[in-house]
Amino acid sequence: MTSRNSRFSDKARYGWAVRLDVVLNSRGGFRDYDGGAASLLWRQADLILQIESRKIAPWLEAAGSSGYRLTVGALETACEAEQLGTRVAAAMLMVALKKNWGLTLAWPDSPLPCRVVDRNASKGITALAYGTISSHVGFREFIQELDTSYSEYKEVQYRTLLSLELCAASRCETSSRSRIVMLVSSIEAMARQESLGEEVEALVEHFSAQVLNSAIEDAGIRASLEGQIRMLTRESARRAVIRLLKALDFSKAERDFVEQAYSARSKILHQGRRVPGLDHMVNELDRLIVTMHNRAAQHSDAADDPSGRR
Repeated sequence: MTSRNSRFSDKARYGWAVRLDVVLNSRGGFRDYDGGAASLLWRQADLILQIESRKIAPWLEAAGSSGYRLTVGALETACEAEQLGTRVAAAMLMVALKKNWGLTLAWPDSPLPCRVVDRNASKGITALAYGTISSHVGFREFIQELDTSYSEYKEVQYRTLLSLELCAASRCETSSRSRIVMLVSSIEAMARQESLGEEVEALVEHFSAQVLNSAIEDAGIRASLEGQIRMLTRESARRAVIRLLKALDFSKAERDFVEQAYSARSKILHQGRRVPGLDHMVNELDRLIVTMHNRAAQHSDAADDPSGRR
């Protein structure tokens, strides 16, 4: 029988490994770990699990977060490594939930939550860099900005406050997937879903009556169907968002971009898919939301003002 150590040493046959990079907040970590690389015999998968610390962004370290790299090997095929890595990622996230840790996966934009590694590949030269933009202001400028914004809000409606809060809070997130969900929701919070008219309401009423008088025995299913049908009297949230953007004079290209962001959120939430290239989309959507609130503030007709400002 092949031992774990001999299997790990045989790169010719077991040439693949899987790597998972995570960031734990200050609640997470290991009592019996003092840095460096630690190799553990993982009996569940009959493999060797290596844990080592890794550099993370300075602002995350300053907040008490720690970076770790989990490497599991050795495996015969890349496909086997993909399947194992996905299971390891799910298991690690479950550990975080049980232990009340905050955890972020390091590759939220890739098709997989892990990275398959060719153990025979040349190491070569590697480099690591981080960058951020600070926007510190003096107290005088802060008061001026606060005065300007305060004067625009004579009355604040809940949807306005929620939209602003979601956008601002998204900037505290390190995962682009979390941010895209919050930013699209920020736009959605501003949009009113209007009625589709009396003709549609009459048609929906007809369908509702058919469901109630149908031969479906399960009363719960009938009630669920009737509830879903009655929701058809209002426009969809997506349609309401596009109508809002039109009212605020956003171009077709900008509206199409928001549609793409909306689709990305749906793929993430409803299909469980990992959408690549989210970083650029997040930055552009953040900028667009700021513009949306600025334009809402400039609407002259208070009755039609989507933001609730006066």
